[in-house]
Amino acid sequence: MGLREMKSRIFKSKPKSPNEPPPIPTTSALHVPPPIQRQQPQKVLQKQPEKIAYVTAENIRELRELIRYRYALDVEIWSMRDVKWYQRDTLHAKMTRSDAALTTIKSTLDSWDRPEFFETQDEYARFREIKRKIVSGDKRNWTANPPWEKQEMNQSTGPFEKDGRPLQYDIRVSMTRS
Repeated sequence: MGLREMKSRIFKSKPKSPNEPPPIPTTSALHVPPPIQRQQPQKVLQKQPEKIAYVTAENIRELRELIRYRYALDVEIWSMRDVKWYQRDTLHAKMTRSDAALTTIKSTLDSWDRPEFFETQDEYARFREIKRKIVSGDKRNWTANPPWEKQEMNQSTGPFEKDGRPLQYDIRVSMTRS
């Protein structure tokens, strides 16, 4: 018996009998409806009342330390203003940190500027005075105005320092000298 004969005997199709059930269709041929999706009732979240946290002495101490950090960076940046162009990498990093500290200080002051964050109106008034002094002063943006670039001075508004900052005379000193 050759290979072909053996193959034809093994794989020979059998005659269909009338009692045999029809073949099972493949799963891809079946149409299955998608599962029914039940809509979950949406939960209505109740807005929680806003908890008011008072500005504490610890918060003010942290802000004071941040202001001192910014001032120390400013002094260090200004003292290094005459560095050569190839030494400015470390100065650029300090300028970026100083500008970030100033942004943090201003955003902190803006976020605290609500009377309900203070226990008394007197504390809020003192805070407003501190904020006015910090915001009103001319703060230098080091990244936009590096110390090695000269700034134009506006001579019409009064006397200025060499770097363009206005002179700040103490009233007591100027009154005793006249």
